[in-house]
Amino acid sequence: MRSLVLSLAAAGFADAFAPAGLRGLPSRLEAPSPSTALSVQTSDFKTGLTIEYDGKPCRIMSFQHCKQARGSAFTRTSMKNLLTGGTVENTFRSGENIDEAYIEQMEMMYLYDNGEEYVFQNTESWEEEGVPKEVLKENAVYLTDGSIMNVAKWNEKIIDVMIPNHLPMEVESVDDAPEGRATPGKKAAYMSTGLKVMVPPYIEQGEVILVDTKTGEFLKRAEKKD
Repeated sequence: MRSLVLSLAAAGFADAFAPAGLRGLPSRLEAPSPSTALSVQTSDFKTGLTIEYDGKPCRIMSFQHCKQARGSAFTRTSMKNLLTGGTVENTFRSGENIDEAYIEQMEMMYLYDNGEEYVFQNTESWEEEGVPKEVLKENAVYLTDGSIMNVAKWNEKIIDVMIPNHLPMEVESVDDAPEGRATPGKKAAYMSTGLKVMVPPYIEQGEVILVDTKTGEFLKRAEKKD
């Protein structure tokens, strides 16, 4: 079944990606050209600030200003690489200039899987763009035709697709009666994406359920739109 239309709007994109001073503005932010990129110093560091380090966008997770008895001050910094998800440690000199990483945020509609990438369409320009499968990883099971997702772009490249915490999904098929199942009083329901969710016995094929995307658990029935 590929006729599902989401009954709930995608959750607003967390503005943690936005550069300092721009948080709280409308969700679609145009990234400035490199010639107008702003620089920050270690005195401007704060948790959540996104900077460019080693040519990659990194979010500051923690930092510590240090001053030696003899020698210059420095700042020990722990960052998350937004391209790989890995942790990066670095020590910056006090007063060192560091470029902020500008992240563009926008809504895009999921269209289809072309075998190599997930194809999305910009809801404003209607242009199509492929998203590498490694960006979504295991979250790909929450992509349904026509679903609206908030994405983050850096240097014209999509680096993240934000899955809403709660997502309505249509049940494509269900197991028979729950008796003898590993989870008493529940049965397995399967979505068209391959996602398996344990649901109450009253849930039937064709119904729309609300799924917790953090745990993959059933929350409740959801309204189905025509």
